[in-house]
Amino acid sequence: MSEEEQVVSEETGTDAPYLNLEECLEQFLMETRGGWDKNGKIYASDLGLALGPEHAGCQTAFWYKCRNAPTKDVNAGRLLLLQAGDLIHDWMGMALSRAVPAQGWRVISIEDRVYLDHDDESIGSRLDVMIQHVETGWKTVIDVKTKRGNAFGYLDEVKPGDELQVQGYIKAADADDGWVLYVDREGQNFCRAFHVEREDHRPETAISILKEIRDADEPPPTLNLGIKITENKGPDSVSLKVPWQITWCDLKSCACANAFPYPNVPTKVLGKLHPSKEDENNVEVRLNELGVEWAEQIVTLLGVDYPDKVFTAVHPKPKE
Repeated sequence: MSEEEQVVSEETGTDAPYLNLEECLEQFLMETRGGWDKNGKIYASDLGLALGPEHAGCQTAFWYKCRNAPTKDVNAGRLLLLQAGDLIHDWMGMALSRAVPAQGWRVISIEDRVYLDHDDESIGSRLDVMIQHVETGWKTVIDVKTKRGNAFGYLDEVKPGDELQVQGYIKAADADDGWVLYVDREGQNFCRAFHVEREDHRPETAISILKEIRDADEPPPTLNLGIKITENKGPDSVSLKVPWQITWCDLKSCACANAFPYPNVPTKVLGKLHPSKEDENNVEVRLNELGVEWAEQIVTLLGVDYPDKVFTAVHPKPKE
């Protein structure tokens, strides 16, 4: 028995052979799910990027990934989460193949390779499930997306990027329509389905935008500082926010974060909006002590977001 095995045996108080379950599982996950190069390819999951950062990820990161920029190392916990999502996808395909016949449908493909542009095989993807109505021949694609349970509290409609992705599948598979099926991977909300109509012009436009970004000599402009207005019973509060695409960027060297001109952006409330009693379009911005340091950015951003309102004053909130 080796020295390492002897130490473990002494710690466990048994003569059992050495076994570290966490270690062997981590090694397995890291070896079986390595990284992959984008190599300039465009996938259906990229289509939402054409809608801009308000609805999807970062176009700058997309440009760099098309050039195989290195991404951050993924730990075993993250890989386990991804694996769980894959297992749900696989199970939903099997479940749908058994469930939809009860309403006159049949599954005709699972994990089928499709091309968004039939003249360019670098623009493709793999759709989850396609079903067909037996009597009419109507074809429908289904895209399964796993979500955390708390996300269902805000899931009142299909997300624009997810809708555009499914419209890409519909066009590529020449289907009649599609569905986005959100599945709660934590179980308490079960699932929620949203219908998607066929609108070929939308994925066609998105592909054109992504091709322009991909083939450009320079990356798109970096993301900008944002602002958050929280509605209260009293005056609404104002705070700044760094775009989530920067916070969650998986590139080893995030171009946006490196070029972002505002370090140490505060996450606290920086002021309140006080509408005038005489004129609802006349709003006074009262900043707290920290907010005064960011007054120029706040007023600029408020003016962009609320062009119908006039800001008459910027001054610190009086100390009580």
